[in-house]
Amino acid sequence: MLKDYISRLNGLSIVGGEGKRLRPYTDHKPKALLPVGMEKKPMLEFTILNWVKLGIKRYIFCVGYRGKMIKSYFKSGNRFGIQIDYSLEKSGLETGGAIKNAIENKKLSKDRPVVIFYCDDIVKLNAENFIKSHLIGVKHGFKATIIATKKFRTNYGILEV
Repeated sequence: MLKDYISRLNGLSIVGGEGKRLRPYTDHKPKALLPVGMEKKPMLEFTILNWVKLGIKRYIFCVGYRGKMIKSYFKSGNRFGIQIDYSLEKSGLETGGAIKNAIENKKLSKDRPVVIFYCDDIVKLNAENFIKSHLIGVKHGFKATIIATKKFRTNYGILEV
């Protein structure tokens, strides 16, 4: 069941923001392409690594700000052994708007499971265990699984775990 589920999974990354908090680094480059780690690889490359290793083959990148640069780097995804489609945001849509836009553009199907992540979600994660935990929740009627720290804080509030 796990392999079948993974084979149906899409990865969707929100990479359309301007990265205002990282200025001046993002004045001429999108946050998704900022180099990180010893290897100086783009941030988005690190975030997809766990999911690629897990076996997810199809990705949708919701691009906006400097999206052409992201497309130029990742192209079709062939060199990573994956397929990448791009959902273009004409204006900043935020997370929910970006997902809705990808569905409306027929890049993302509501009938397939999806892992949604931001380009700067650089975490140590056992992706297989995460999916297994999600599937246990699905058996009990859950529709979504979220990863958060004990004191997850965003501009939108605090998630109490």
